[in-house]
Amino acid sequence: MPLPWHDRHSANRLPEGAWHEGALDVPISINVFPRHLKSPTFIEDLRNAVVRHWPEMPGRRLLMEIVETSDLEELAPIESVIVECLAMGIGFSLDDFGTGYSSLVYLRRLSVEELKIDQSFVRGMLEDAEDQAIVEGVIGLGRAFGLRVVAEGVESELQARNLVARGCAVVQGYGFGRPMPAGELETWHLEFQAHRMPSCP
Repeated sequence: MPLPWHDRHSANRLPEGAWHEGALDVPISINVFPRHLKSPTFIEDLRNAVVRHWPEMPGRRLLMEIVETSDLEELAPIESVIVECLAMGIGFSLDDFGTGYSSLVYLRRLSVEELKIDQSFVRGMLEDAEDQAIVEGVIGLGRAFGLRVVAEGVESELQARNLVARGCAVVQGYGFGRPMPAGELETWHLEFQAHRMPSCP
């Protein structure tokens, strides 16, 4: 089964390696579906892709985000894949936590290091008490399980400051930048570092 990064770059290596060599130390996330993790060749394909595209990859700079967690069944084989990836220096995240079939069982049985709060709750948290409660609940779960919590869909400085004040140290969204070509990231990052909020990473 093709993996998500196949045929996305025609160069011999991904731009992430060049970014790191240029002192732009940013983590890279790749969405994976449960069906990818169930592929018998997933680990081999992943290892080959890293060797081919990013052989000097620093540990924990590549993160696999598991999407559509409703398809997560038979957690033992999934955990086995995650453990092998951790040994390679590759981390795991649960995307869109708080929606659909999000389960505390995943937090107990899967060696993930990050939870991502779904953007639908983040966008409404300043006006909707229920959305705010869900956001606070996921942040609390992350703290209880020793996981990093990331808020998706942040579109304003007010949202970002509110999240940081509630203990969510990592935020992402169009409020910081929109999708852009790889070649523009370094310039954007320099400008962002120069103008970012003092309390926001």
